[in-house]
Amino acid sequence: MSPESYLFIAKLLKIVIIVLSVVAAGLFCVPFYLSTKESRIRKKKLKQLYASRKSLDDDEFYKRFYESRNVPRDIVEKVRKILAEDFYLLDVSRILPQDDFTGNLSILWGEWSGLDGLEAVEVVERFEKEFDITISDSEGAAMKTIEDIILIIWWKILHDDKASRVA
Repeated sequence: MSPESYLFIAKLLKIVIIVLSVVAAGLFCVPFYLSTKESRIRKKKLKQLYASRKSLDDDEFYKRFYESRNVPRDIVEKVRKILAEDFYLLDVSRILPQDDFTGNLSILWGEWSGLDGLEAVEVVERFEKEFDITISDSEGAAMKTIEDIILIIWWKILHDDKASRVA
C-alpha cells in the first residue's frame, strides 16, 4: 500500500473515532437531560397545584384540620417533617389532608401504589422508626392521602399502646 493509502485510512479512523465519541457523549448526557426536563415539568405542575393555596405552617395546619379531632399535634408535625425531608419537591406548607399520591400528587412519581411501592420504602421506614410502630404492607398500600398517613399512624400508636398495656 502506498503512503497516501495509510494517510487516508488514518484520517478515516480519526473521523470515525470523533463521531463515535460524539455519539457516546450524547448517549451519556441524554438521561441527565431527560431527568432534568422531567423534574422541571414536575415542578411546574406542582407550582400550578399550589398556586391557589394559602401557605400553612404546622400550627395552622394542625388547628385547621386535626385539633378538633384530637389527633396528637406531634404526629401531624412529624409526618409533615418527614414528607418535607424525603420528598424535596413537595411543599408541605401547601399540602392539604385530601392531597392524594394516586391523584393530584402522582406527578411526584408518575405511578403510585400507596406507600408500599419501591419509591416510598424509605418513607415507611422513617415513619416506623420515628413513631416506633410497624406498618404492614396492606397499611402501607392504604396510605394514599396525607390524611391516610396521619390517621393510620395515629391508629397504630393507639393500637400499640393498648397491646402493651394488656401485656
